[in-house]
Amino acid sequence: MEHSRRPLRSHSPIRGQSEKSPTRQGVKIERSWERTLKTRIDFESLDPYEYRPLKDREIRLLRILPGEFNDDLEVYISHVPLVEPDRARDTRLDLERLQDTLPKGWKVFKTVEERYIFWNRTNRTTHWSHPDQEFDRRLYHSDAVLNPYPGFEPVFEALSYCWGNEEATSRLYVMPHDPASKPSSLHLRPNLDTALKSLRQTQSERILWVDALSINQEDMDERSHQVKKMANIYSLAYRVVVWLGPAAADGSSRQALALLESLGGKVERTRGFTLLPAPASFPAPNFWSPNPIDLFEPLKVLDSKVPLPLDEGAVLAIRRCLERPWWDRLWIWQEIGLASSRSTIQLGSYSALWPMVRRAINVLSWRCESQSGGLLPKLLLSTRSGFADVTPRSSMADIIWRTRKAECSEKCTLIFRHDRIFALFGLVPPTFVNLVQADYSIPVANIFTNVCLAMQKHDKRLDFLTYCDITDEDRDTKKPSWVPNWLKNTERTRLLPSYASGYVLGTSAVSSLGQEHSLTLHRCLSGKVNADLYTTTIRTIRNLRSLVSSVEQPILELWQGMAKISGTNSKCETWVEDFVDTLRCGEINEKSHGSRHPRISECMDKYVAEGAASICSSSVRGRSFFRLTDGHFGLGSPSVATGDIVAIILGCYFPVLLRPSSDRGITCTYRVVGTAYIGILMNTEALLGPIPLGYQVFSQRSDGHWIQAFRHSDSERVVYDDPRLGPLPEGWGFYRGYEGKERARRLFRNKAAGKVTWHDPRLTVGELKKRGAPVQEISLV
Repeated sequence: MEHSRRPLRSHSPIRGQSEKSPTRQGVKIERSWERTLKTRIDFESLDPYEYRPLKDREIRLLRILPGEFNDDLEVYISHVPLVEPDRARDTRLDLERLQDTLPKGWKVFKTVEERYIFWNRTNRTTHWSHPDQEFDRRLYHSDAVLNPYPGFEPVFEALSYCWGNEEATSRLYVMPHDPASKPSSLHLRPNLDTALKSLRQTQSERILWVDALSINQEDMDERSHQVKKMANIYSLAYRVVVWLGPAAADGSSRQALALLESLGGKVERTRGFTLLPAPASFPAPNFWSPNPIDLFEPLKVLDSKVPLPLDEGAVLAIRRCLERPWWDRLWIWQEIGLASSRSTIQLGSYSALWPMVRRAINVLSWRCESQSGGLLPKLLLSTRSGFADVTPRSSMADIIWRTRKAECSEKCTLIFRHDRIFALFGLVPPTFVNLVQADYSIPVANIFTNVCLAMQKHDKRLDFLTYCDITDEDRDTKKPSWVPNWLKNTERTRLLPSYASGYVLGTSAVSSLGQEHSLTLHRCLSGKVNADLYTTTIRTIRNLRSLVSSVEQPILELWQGMAKISGTNSKCETWVEDFVDTLRCGEINEKSHGSRHPRISECMDKYVAEGAASICSSSVRGRSFFRLTDGHFGLGSPSVATGDIVAIILGCYFPVLLRPSSDRGITCTYRVVGTAYIGILMNTEALLGPIPLGYQVFSQRSDGHWIQAFRHSDSERVVYDDPRLGPLPEGWGFYRGYEGKERARRLFRNKAAGKVTWHDPRLTVGELKKRGAPVQEISLV
């Protein structure tokens, strides 16, 4: 990696910050202890700092004066313009065009830092250089990737930290720009006080942006305005400094950072979530012991059969690092997600480069490392890995799911509820943010409604419906049923990818019905919930695979009895297969290529031998089991009831349970109950008919996206264009000439407009009606 190194016990100055004695307007600035001895300023005699209003494009920066750790904090607060300049020109070819220039046996990937990396499949090596040494380097390498704003001013660092629950009992001096004026003071919480004292240089100033001090927290208008600037602040910062807290006294903090940086330096992570050996081992850090830590060999790191050389003490050190409160904050997702490759993560006076730490977390999660008696829990690793995978320009629907368990703030108030959305603005495209009004004075339910409408308008999708759930506490609210309550932390896990409506646009329109809003959209009716319904919901289960408790076991026995009553299912070999697939929530090897899930035959054998409890997926937690009138099974919202309708809504990946609206005199008006897993509806069957005989459908990863794949049972040939769809409509073509067996998400080009999209033009309302699909217009309230 092309990073500048810095010792762990010192903070190298950034451009514009000298190591020499700091000066202001040519006058030497006295050290804090010198000034304090001379003037003996009494904190109690100081007035509170008065914030001056910011101009439209201004931010406040803190210039922290040098001092020792135990000295009082002294800062200057300055208003500076922050205007995003044009990005430096990226001269590289796009990924697909660059791939066409490679010899057989080579593949090019894009890393999470946006660099191109070349993989030689033959000898399993990676390279930063094109295999053709004569190939123009500018077409695959650009300095603009890691440094998109060369020479940008102002030069500053942005702090990412945990506010904490403690009262603001510490103070700092705010020095006046006018020498004739008195200093003033600001209160700050203990964690921030410790962070600033630890980050302060002893010989030079340090310039930081710190949210608690750089934003007037008492001014709601300013907060609403500044929240939209967060993306610029963290992306334009020279680096982001993550403060995890003070170092542990036993030395485990520096050990953890050293190991994580060394491990992460051995791999590269692609945008498609592939781990590759690093082209050259990153220099091992030498701050933990006299000898560098270089325990890891790149290829062995990626061999899950070879244990990592980590003893119990090392594993515990890493775990303690990953359990620091910072990791669970909501705001840090965008703060570090937008950070430059120079950014660091710090414990006390020890730090490591964030890109290395992120990749190390990915490695540990991928290996499901549980050495030393499971001291690195799988749940902890998967949570941290999901956080480490987030990149800018993500979809809001995906980011909301990933951050569902993160803490909005240490103090949950009506104001901070808005942060469930506002804290994510930096990770989604600016064009999306512009569609949502960032205003703390607007009721949070209205903010959620605006986000849903923005998802439909910007992404042409209705996936926000997957978050909806009519629970008892939601029924009496004025919020429409099609608007989720994102303040609730659902206990349910995310289901595997579904293609219930295929790659189709989500078209909708909003109209007003009294004080509520009605959402008009298109759907295809696919069934109705039967009367013999068992809606008892499994909620808190310590280990579903050994489910035998007196509370949950009878539920499974009821479900099993209901399944037996159904008898043979016309679209499955037996009721057993349908029942087992439902309890697995589709988590079987045949449906998810390359997964570690068991095969359906193994699940059925185990079910027969050991019962339903032995094969339940953890995804059944928080869901209710039901049967449709045609005999098929499903799992859905705890509130599912007899007579609920199963609908495939165009633009939503999962089947949706709807309830006819009893308080509206309008036909085809429904309330959203929630989404469901129904095995025979997850692959566009309601719109296109059953999967053709002889084909098996499953999901695969391709460049970070889940895509449908179809394997023919006779030839074992895999194709990635749905065999049910046929040719493209007049005026449309594929983005390029895809081979049938090429594993890639298909893109489509409108020949007249030249517009490229991944929405399949064969799945528009008009085209579906030509095929005879029973698509109709409905309204949700």
